[in-house]
Amino acid sequence: MSKNTEEYSMNDDNTNQLPEKLYSKSNYLISSMSSSNLLENQLMAISLQKIFNGQWFVNLETNAICVNLKANELRKLLKGNSGSFYARLKSTAESVTGKNVGWESPQKDSFDYIAVTIRMTYEKGVLTVQYNAALRNYLTNLERNFTILNLQTMLSLSSTYTFRFYELLKSQAYYRRGSDTNHKINIYYELGKLKLQLGIIDINDPKIKEKIKKSKNPDYEKIVAEYEIEKMEDCNYALRAEKIICSDKGLSKAETNKRLASVKKEKYPAYMEWSVFKRDLLDKMIEEINSIANDIFIEYDVARQGHGGKVSGINFYLTIPETKLDNIVVEEKKSLSPEEKMEFYEKLQDEIDLPLKIKDLQKICETADYDLFRIKKAYNVLKCSGKVENIVGFLISAIKNNYDIKTYENSNRKSKNNKNSFNRIMENDYNIKKLEEEILAN
Repeated sequence: MSKNTEEYSMNDDNTNQLPEKLYSKSNYLISSMSSSNLLENQLMAISLQKIFNGQWFVNLETNAICVNLKANELRKLLKGNSGSFYARLKSTAESVTGKNVGWESPQKDSFDYIAVTIRMTYEKGVLTVQYNAALRNYLTNLERNFTILNLQTMLSLSSTYTFRFYELLKSQAYYRRGSDTNHKINIYYELGKLKLQLGIIDINDPKIKEKIKKSKNPDYEKIVAEYEIEKMEDCNYALRAEKIICSDKGLSKAETNKRLASVKKEKYPAYMEWSVFKRDLLDKMIEEINSIANDIFIEYDVARQGHGGKVSGINFYLTIPETKLDNIVVEEKKSLSPEEKMEFYEKLQDEIDLPLKIKDLQKICETADYDLFRIKKAYNVLKCSGKVENIVGFLISAIKNNYDIKTYENSNRKSKNNKNSFNRIMENDYNIKKLEEEILAN
């Protein structure tokens, strides 16, 4: 051990009693928006499993959290040969060090971008990974807001998108203690936000960052749509230019088509069309996870908006096998302090673009037992519902009745002759005056 490092053990971490193949990852890191390749994600998973088992140390000069990974161990885990594997490690070290992940809080005019991996060193068959000291509380001794993952499962996934997709769903795959586990867990993602979280579109792309900065409350769907159109226009311009070059050079039709295909592959926005995204990515990710992972089973349907029925989001329905219910990390209902409640309200305001007062946020949160996902699900129904006069009442009733977009669309179709009946039914469940009296009384 170098004089500039010290060993540190996590023997007091109560989660360390789990089997050795498991590890914990902070939901803060899982929910971040970043673009990374598969090997970067795999090395992070292996590092976190080492940290989980107390096999980490601190660099005394930088306070970085350090992990030593032996090359033969990595080759065995990742099935790499000596020549190409070394080159892959070197390439990954160049790309990952200093790469930022980010969280935005536009409502508070704040953001947090941080480099996760600050240094990678390979010497005498050992890869030493140094993680930013500022992330120590999100890497070690995790006590809350984390997800338990299986290293073998994670390393079996074949693409970075599937890796990230599985992490995102697993971080939300829980039942509240005492709730009915016979129901499927519903998780909704707007399509544009999902592309950003999977890393299909890089949050660090200057064009994306510029669009986010322009808005106090970023509409990620609009931002992604505008970005994809701009990328498509750039691609078409590049194709026309390349076609002229090929013509001037007198290239054959076959050679011209080959060069045009290369330009399109490089310039055209990945998975822009829904049909391509569904066929070539989404369905394949779900098929792979359902065949490899034995702890969740994924189904989905889509939410559509507008006259053309454009896909705006995806409802994922997760089934937890009965044999796994006893081992699932259950989100317990905790009693929050007044300070924690205010922090929750601020976080909620960052998540939903609604000008609500604190007393309204309080009632909504109490109805949802301070479950952010239940509130966001109700909010997504609200966004698809058209004009609503009583927004707070709508949200509260949607939470109470466990409405999702599919339920709303089915109800809306049944109410063609009474366009606003669904909204009125939901709003009537909530008495504004009574609520105000209750809050003031407290």
